[in-house]
Amino acid sequence: MDDKDIETVLRHFIKNVNIGSVEELGSGSINSTFLALSDRGKYVVQSLNEVVFGDHLDGMEHNYRSFTRALEFARKTEDIRLSVPEWIFDSDGRYIWTDKDHTAWRVYPYIKGEQLKCCKDHDTIGIFARALADMHHILKHYPGRPETVIPDFHRLDMYYSSYTDACELCDSSRRNKYCDMLIEENIKYVMGNYISDADSVIHGDTKIDNVLYDSESGTASFIDMDTFMTGSPLIDISDSVRSILCGSDENLDGITEESVDASVEVDLDGMERFIKAYYDACGRVPSEEEKRALMLTIKRMPFELGLRFHTDHIRGNSYFPVKRDGQNLIRAKKQFCIFEALKASEMI
Repeated sequence: MDDKDIETVLRHFIKNVNIGSVEELGSGSINSTFLALSDRGKYVVQSLNEVVFGDHLDGMEHNYRSFTRALEFARKTEDIRLSVPEWIFDSDGRYIWTDKDHTAWRVYPYIKGEQLKCCKDHDTIGIFARALADMHHILKHYPGRPETVIPDFHRLDMYYSSYTDACELCDSSRRNKYCDMLIEENIKYVMGNYISDADSVIHGDTKIDNVLYDSESGTASFIDMDTFMTGSPLIDISDSVRSILCGSDENLDGITEESVDASVEVDLDGMERFIKAYYDACGRVPSEEEKRALMLTIKRMPFELGLRFHTDHIRGNSYFPVKRDGQNLIRAKKQFCIFEALKASEMI
């Protein structure tokens, strides 16, 4: 995409805007994101992954509108510090615009802040935990139920079925012996600890990559509003913990398929600090039953994501974009190494 293409998109949301420059933001594993510097300010211009969201754009828009109502109510009744992207309406009064090439776009003002890449210190862990607690406080006020945007998201049985289908239908040379063995040896164990559906509205994708923090204002921001769903809040807590344990899913610099196990350092102390900080921010103490269920879910999350990465690698990287072939295999092995470390620990 060149600057003129992004300017054309932006003008569907902001009339007569003129772009000075455009740069690609981050290396997100789903959508393509650009920062446009214009005569009207800084804007994030994002194209939505057609494979992931193409059939569910109306549901995505419905969910965001519902979330904004919940956010407005929560800010009036609770101490909410969290910031979120404020999507901009296009000329038709919609948040998402689809161009002639069937690419879906959205725009929102640039949010100042840095990604919380490191969770080795108490301050960062506390910021992240408070951000998640605020998100859950907001979602308590969500009107109704979210529409499905990613079908079967967090359905481990469906991911395993997709994996077995890929093994039968795709190039067998892309399969990895370590990943295949780990999956087959542990699928029954992980499935046996599967969290049943719950009626809570959850975020669904609370990895640390999705949080920005502005040290000047002291404001944290969740920047991904695409995965609202019903389920157990333990899934959100566990995915946050998973991202603390492994760091950014996108930071693969210097990591090869052979060296990935040496790159994984499971920070159990950081995990415990995050869990305590989260429940402190929520103002409650979890029951022993909830603690046990949380520990089991924490183990499940890296297994689930490793299974998804490995499946996508076998299929030729059709879901998670890569800069070079083999990245999804590295991602898969990284998650499986975390799973093995958690399973070998003294956790339940």
